[in-house]
Amino acid sequence: MRLWHIGLLLLAIIAVASVATTVWFVSTTDPLFLKEEFVPMDVKVEDHFGFNTDIDAIHFGKVPPLNEGVRGFVLNNTYPFPVIAELTISGEMAPWVSAAENLVLLPSQGTKQVNLTVTIPDGQPYGLYTGLLRVVFKKEDV
Repeated sequence: MRLWHIGLLLLAIIAVASVATTVWFVSTTDPLFLKEEFVPMDVKVEDHFGFNTDIDAIHFGKVPPLNEGVRGFVLNNTYPFPVIAELTISGEMAPWVSAAENLVLLPSQGTKQVNLTVTIPDGQPYGLYTGLLRVVFKKEDV
C-alpha cells in the first residue's frame, strides 16, 4: 500500500512540475511579455476580526467565517508605454479571493489601485491559509 502512495505522490509531483514548466515557457515566450511578479497572501480564519498591516505580503489579517476582508495594493508601470497587468491567484485560499479587476490597463509611467477581497466560507476551520498573487506585465497589444 505504501508503494502505491509513493507512486501517486511522484505522479502528482511530475504533473505539477509539468504544468509549472508549461506556464513558465508560455509566459516567457510571449512576444508581449515584459515581466512577472509574485506576492504571497495569507488570511487567518478565527472567530473575530484582526488587522495585519505588515507590507511584506498581502495580509488579510483575521477574518471569521461568512465574512470578508479587503486589501488594496498599487500596480506601478515603470515603462514609457502602456502595459496590461494580468492578475492570477493560486494556493489554498484562491477560491475565496477575488480581484476587482483581473486585467488592468496601466498608462505609460502610471499607477492604479487594485482591491482584493477574501470571503471566508461557512464552516471553514480556524487556521492560517496561504496563497500567491501572480502579476504578469505585458505590452498593450495595439
